[in-house]
Parts: sequence; C-alpha cells; structure tokens
Amino acid sequence: MKVELPEEASGSTRIFGLDSIRFVCAVIVVFGHFGVFPDNAFGDSPSLAVKYLRSITSLLFNGPAAVIVFFVLSGFCINLPQTLRRAHTLDVWQFYARRFIRILIPAALATCLYLVFSVDTSYPNYSVLWSVICEAVYYLLYPALLFVSSRIGWSLLVVFTTLVVFIVALANGAPLLASGNAYTALGLWTWLVGLPCWTLGCWLAENRSRFPLVGWRSIWLMRGSLFALTVILRIVKFHAHGVLASNIVTLNILAFVVVVWIGLEVRYLRAQPPPRWLEWAGKWSYSLYLIHPLAVSIAIASVNTSLWLHWVTVILGFMLALVFYYLVERPSHFLAQSFGRGKQYGVPAQLALRQ
Repeated sequence: MKVELPEEASGSTRIFGLDSIRFVCAVIVVFGHFGVFPDNAFGDSPSLAVKYLRSITSLLFNGPAAVIVFFVLSGFCINLPQTLRRAHTLDVWQFYARRFIRILIPAALATCLYLVFSVDTSYPNYSVLWSVICEAVYYLLYPALLFVSSRIGWSLLVVFTTLVVFIVALANGAPLLASGNAYTALGLWTWLVGLPCWTLGCWLAENRSRFPLVGWRSIWLMRGSLFALTVILRIVKFHAHGVLASNIVTLNILAFVVVVWIGLEVRYLRAQPPPRWLEWAGKWSYSLYLIHPLAVSIAIASVNTSLWLHWVTVILGFMLALVFYYLVERPSHFLAQSFGRGKQYGVPAQLALRQ
C-alpha cells in the first residue's frame, strides 16, 4: 500500500511527478514545431482524407499552452522552498546564482550550436528562447514579488497582474491581430503577458494543501479535459477573430485551469508516483526544449518530403537533447549548486521579508 507522507516530514522540496509533466509538455512543444507529417509527404495533391488527418494532428499539439504549464510549474517550484521552510528571509545572491547559472548557460550554448550547425534558419532558435527570457525576468522579480506578497498575499498579486494583462491586450488589438493572435505579439513585453501564470504557480505553492486527494479516474478525467481544452483553444486562435480569441487572453484564462490540475496532480502523484522512466526523461526536458530547433531546421531543409526521414529527424532531436543534457545542462546544474552557497560573496545577502 502506498502512503502519502506530509511534505514537511520528508525533508525535501522535491515533488515526484513534476518532471514527468515537464517532459510531456516538452514533447507537445516539439511536435507542435515538428508536426506529425512533413510537408508534401503524400505528394503535391494529397487526398481529402490526408488533408483532414494532417489538420487534426496539427491541432493536437498546442505548444504555447504547454509553455503556460512550464510557467506555472516554475512559479510553484521557486516559491515552494520558501513555504516549506516558512522562511522570513531570502538569500538573494544565492537565489540569483543558482537560477541564472542553471538556465542561462544551457540556453547560451544551445543558441551557439544552432547558429553554427543549423541548416535552415527559417525556423529560428529564438522561437523557444522567448520563454527563457521570461523565466529570467521572473527570477529577477521574485524577491520583489515575495516582498509584496508578504503584504497583500499572492491572491491579490494574481488578480492585479491578470487585470493588467487583459487591459494591455485590449489596448493592443491591432498588433495582436497582425500577429495572428500569437502569445508573443507584444515582443519584449511578453514577460508581462506570462507573469500572471507564474504568480499563479507561486500561489499554488502556498495553497497546495487545499486540493483533495482524488482517485485515478478523476485525475485522468482532468488530464483528458485539460488536453481537450488546449485543442479547442488552438482552434479558436486560428479560426476566431478579435482580441478575446488571442493567446494572450485565452492562455491566461487556461492558467487557472492548469493550477487546479497541478494542485490535484501534486496530491495524486505523492500517493501514486509516476513511472521512473518518465521522471528520468523529465530531467532532460529543458535540454529537449532548447535543442530541438536545431533538429527542426534539419528537417525543414532536407527531409520535408519524406515521412520516414522526418521521423528519423525527430528521433535525432531527442538523442541530441539527451547528449546535451549530460554534457551541458547537468554540469550547469551542479555548477549552480556550488556557486549558490552564498559564502563567496563578502556582502550581506539577506532580504528581510515578513510573511
């Protein structure tokens, strides 16, 4: 019989299952960019059935929605140690050292690899780097957000940031429509668009105990419903018009559903841990996210008319990501831990926070 242990008793802030969720979301992003079928795989004049099949499969992988899950998980994991320790202080320099070394070194090296080895630059590497930039901004803001939340609470922060994003979206209808309702339509201000999702994750870290422990039928119903909702929102983005149909609006609404789902998953996965292979795969999901544009550029340039070569390239992308994890991301993680002990900095690094 599997028993759910209290988090405080475990002595660890690690929650099994979150890496599995990351890997599934990374795979969705990968196939959202790769596609299941390459262009002209069935000739220049495919049958109507093939056209429908291609359209249906293209709707199944809502990459931006998967990034929303990443944002919520990020906020959750960043704020969880504070809530478990019930800490009144944050070692700012230790926090910055760990987080920025952890994400920026792999991102920089992945970009260099892309610039050197990419075959077709029509699919740019920065198509994924925008979310890394958003994460970096959130890490910079976290001490200030933590300070403000100690005064007004995470709930009001979520409400405020969500209202700001909706107002900004309504005031920028023309750019949104011109970009095809893309999530990154506001360019450098994309970090502001995703901020409510990230603060929702911080809220979840403090309110995770409010979610009940559900059975496997309920959790699979929630998983299936969420996936169906991402497909519907992808249809809305392409076929509906107006600001309210843009990803900036719909995906920020989706984030509230994602929070409920992750809250249920956190409780469920403590009692029913995921398969070990899925957790292992989740460890290199960030590498997969960073490195797959290189494989996509190869696919676009050289194998876009061959179905089996297309899938060979997909497999190559996964293999490159695994190698990148062991050679770059994993060492960066260890380096971040060594630099993040906070003893090398000869200045006070404590930010007092009332919680």
